Amino acid sequence: GASTGREDGDIDRDNEALAMCRTTGAWHAEAFLLQRQGHLKESVQLLLRELGDVEGAIRVASAVPHGQDLLAGDLGETIAGDALRDARMLSGLLARLGSGGGPPIRGSPGLSPASLLARMPARLEAPRLAAKLAQALDDGQANRDL
Repeated sequence: GASTGREDGDIDRDNEALAMCRTTGAWHAEAFLLQRQGHLKESVQLLLRELGDVEGAIRVASAVPHGQDLLAGDLGETIAGDALRDARMLSGLLARLGSGGGPPIRGSPGLSPASLLARMPARLEAPRLAAKLAQALDDGQANRDL
């Protein structure tokens, strides 16, 4: 269509490829096609729920164009919410937050170590949680000191 700058044939091919990905379980390829079609939330959910791929979900959410901070914030909340239900995802997210890059998605205050800790369910046991939180908080302080 004219609004996306893509030809109808391209869209048809993407839809055929998307159907093939779904029937074969090619999750990363499906997530890529969903992102390409502008279905960012579906792409993030697929990466998290089928693959546990926090880094991939952050990459998709970080690519939201400027001026769409509400969408970016919604995607960040999706990532935080899923991570707070899965110890491995939470551990990966905390490690990512502790890598010194700061908040990975603008408009997502819920993706800070302090916010995640405050919202973490008591029954959730994340591997090496204390060490990852300490690293993330130390890195955040170092970034503020710069």
